[in-house]
Amino acid sequence: MTDDVISTLMTAGATAWECQFCAEKKQREAGDEPDDVADGVADDPVGGGSGGGSGGGTERHVRDPRTHELSHELSHDRSRKLSLGSDYLKIPWDRKRFCAAAHRQLDGIVFDTVVGVGVSGAVAVPILAQEFPGVDFLIVRKDRVFTHSFCAAEGYLGKHWIFVDDVVDTGATLRRAYNVVRSLADDVEFDTTFVGAYLYCWGIWNDAKAVREKFELP
Repeated sequence: MTDDVISTLMTAGATAWECQFCAEKKQREAGDEPDDVADGVADDPVGGGSGGGSGGGTERHVRDPRTHELSHELSHDRSRKLSLGSDYLKIPWDRKRFCAAAHRQLDGIVFDTVVGVGVSGAVAVPILAQEFPGVDFLIVRKDRVFTHSFCAAEGYLGKHWIFVDDVVDTGATLRRAYNVVRSLADDVEFDTTFVGAYLYCWGIWNDAKAVREKFELP
């Protein structure tokens, strides 16, 4: 999946929208196989490769259509309650299915902290921290957001942390989280390691090497 496709997702509002899965479904119904899908494995949105070959990266670049279907189910159920906000942020509302998707990608990954930024992080990371035993969470404030707190982040940071967000577009949010965590840890000489990024909108895991190479992180 290309950065252009991911960028279109970021424009989704509270109304219905057609994401890549919708487009691919229409292609299949018309008898055409989408170019970037083969046996369920998609191009990596972070650019780390889709296997263990040269260039590094992860072996878990599999888009999970179940997370997309869940988003549509929740956003289209307007008979009992008003659905506000963007469709992709409704995914964590169904905790059972949200956590099941996370387990498919994160089981076997060694981490003790999930880190998120802004509303997207505040919605998802506490749920994941409660789901995985012994895992804490840290919420990084968005840049130039003024509050009564002077702290750039709230929560707890362990020795091995992962970044969690809906998708990665330009990488600005990921860079913010990475730089804030690194700065806070360095200030008190605390040793912590970035393990990778989990994108819950698509159910995709990218290891630290793939993320660093794509966004030229130190």
